[in-house]
Amino acid sequence: MKKIIILLKGNINYDSRVQKEIETFVAMNFNLTLVQYNWEPISYQHKNLEIIDVNLGNYWVPKPQKGFFNFLKVIKFWHICSRIIRSNHYDYIHCNNLDTLGTLYFLPKKYYKNVIYDAHDLFPELFLINSIRRIVWNYIERQLIQKVNIIIVPERGRAEYLRKKYKLKNSPFVINNFPRYQTIAVKDIRRELDIAKDKKIICYQGLFFPNRNIEDIIYSLKFVQGNIILILFGYAFTDYEKQLKEFVINNDLRNRVVFYGRIPAEQISATIAQCDIGIALYQNVGINQYLCAPNKVFDYLMAGLKIICNDYPPLRILKEYKFVRLLSEVSPSNIADSVKDLLGEKGKIPENVKQIYSWGSFNDIFKKIYQ
Repeated sequence: MKKIIILLKGNINYDSRVQKEIETFVAMNFNLTLVQYNWEPISYQHKNLEIIDVNLGNYWVPKPQKGFFNFLKVIKFWHICSRIIRSNHYDYIHCNNLDTLGTLYFLPKKYYKNVIYDAHDLFPELFLINSIRRIVWNYIERQLIQKVNIIIVPERGRAEYLRKKYKLKNSPFVINNFPRYQTIAVKDIRRELDIAKDKKIICYQGLFFPNRNIEDIIYSLKFVQGNIILILFGYAFTDYEKQLKEFVINNDLRNRVVFYGRIPAEQISATIAQCDIGIALYQNVGINQYLCAPNKVFDYLMAGLKIICNDYPPLRILKEYKFVRLLSEVSPSNIADSVKDLLGEKGKIPENVKQIYSWGSFNDIFKKIYQ
């Protein structure tokens, strides 16, 4: 049985992409080891999967220089991963994002041919132009990306961007972060939240960030009838959630906005399935956002929700469908107009469309990469 080691900085409980990759590898009869640098409890388990949760909480970090020394923690994680790799024989080393690919710095060249770089984001582009973090991560990626055997990205435009940026001989493989095709056991959130059947529910699901137009989504309720409720599924790393709650209070929308909290990845589809419309909007603050095909959009689709999202290149594949509205200009009134428009659309999302935008559509690519 072939062995894969998967490296992840984050919590596997909430990383739906890595969970789906694990399920795919298990179905391909691989033996798996997941090494994650995490700061929260984990509950995720799967057969043929060993989880090594690296706890760097006791690794000394002087408070005045927290940012720099947190980067040292990442380097420490790379070193730990390299020790684990050296002490075992793995047929593949699957690095999720650039903040795990640095493990190569601690490995001899003989390991490079086994490395798969799964670039969830255009990682350096997450940071401001000319910022020290962007310069450092650009340097790291430029050094390491030519050494890996295979690159995977979640969107076709990102594949082309990386190919041109680093003059890659081979274009990266594209595996979109589509959900599993599934029959959903719907969770009765209407009963849980005491929402009447005559109410319509719009929702946002995911992390709360200032550049995701959440205030615009909230304020759009001012332009639609009072029988429309907004549920925010998610959380913030900072005090931004507190700011959003104050925004709701200041605009007298407490009776129309629900902060539901965080949902484990495997429960997302069931939890949102009673909503009518799902909204996912990203401000164009950089190439990473402009070439983003948010997994939440396709989670909405799989759960049978109508969708409001940005008119960005990766999402224009959905333009032909009546259950989708692409916004080229985002404002509360435009969001409200799309909500009213979509609520007038009848019919359900066809099952064949759900199959097209499902994780299983990439099985052949996985077989080609992991022969």
